[in-house]
Order: sequence, then C-alpha cells, then structure tokens
Amino acid sequence: MKIKLSELKQLIKETMVDVLNTETGEILEIDDEQIADLGLGNATFYDRTTQLPPEEFERVEKQLDDIERGERRKNIEIHQEAAYEKLRSMALDAGNDWLADNPGGDLEGVARDLVVGLEYGVDPEEWEAANDYFMWDLGGGDFEEYGEYNLLDALADAAAEAQ
Repeated sequence: MKIKLSELKQLIKETMVDVLNTETGEILEIDDEQIADLGLGNATFYDRTTQLPPEEFERVEKQLDDIERGERRKNIEIHQEAAYEKLRSMALDAGNDWLADNPGGDLEGVARDLVVGLEYGVDPEEWEAANDYFMWDLGGGDFEEYGEYNLLDALADAAAEAQ
C-alpha cells in the first residue's frame, strides 16, 4: 500500500495540537500524548487548537524545553557509555592478543603501552565521549589535574584483566 505525501502530512497534522499564546500569537505544536504531561488535560481544544494566557503558555513552553533537554542529555549519556565500553572492549582484546603472542609474559608491565594507541583507533569525538563518561559519570577524577591519563589507566587495567 502506497501513501501519498499529502496523506502523510495530514496524518502527522492529526497527531499534533496547537497551543496559542493569546497575547503574542506564538504557537507551540505538541503531541496528543503530551497534553496530560503538560497539565493541559482540562484545556479546551477547538479544531485541535487551544489558547493560553501568557503565563500558562510560558510554563508549557519551559516544560517542553526541559523534556527536550532531558532526552538530548539521555542520548548523549548513552553515546558516552557506548564509546567507553567500546574502548574497554578494545583494551581487553589488545591484552588477549598480547598474551597470545607472549605466553607467560608480564601483561601488567605493558598494559599501558598497549592502550595508548587506542585513541587513534577510534574517531576523536568517540574518544572524547568515552573520556567524558569516565570522568563525570564514573567519577574518574579531577580532569584539570589528571586529564586523559585517568582514562588510559582504566583502559590499561582492562587490558591487564586479559587471560
């Protein structure tokens, strides 16, 4: 079944309602599902539009901004954690590879050397995201004092866990 662009636009429009600022005429588009979340359950909607006084409109606008910021922050945290876990896995793989080539060798002595190059095996933004996750979400320490060396130490520890 094919759907025309005009039909798709109509379907999208039907899931949105307009909230109108009675003083300025500014319009916010919100999902039907957000009506209750934003405390608009008692608002009267005419032809999918409601009018709010400026104070109420600003409250709704601020709540929408907070929701958007929260979702954006959650996505950033997921990206940061994934980047850290990827580097941690790469460090463990490096340790396993080294042990396969050097049976009985002292992995702890070379673990840091193994992970120093990991920075160049990933996108610079991914390295930065992993570092941010380690520093702020895992409580890795004071960035000003230690910088990336804490992340390298954690990755070296991961490499040293190889067996």
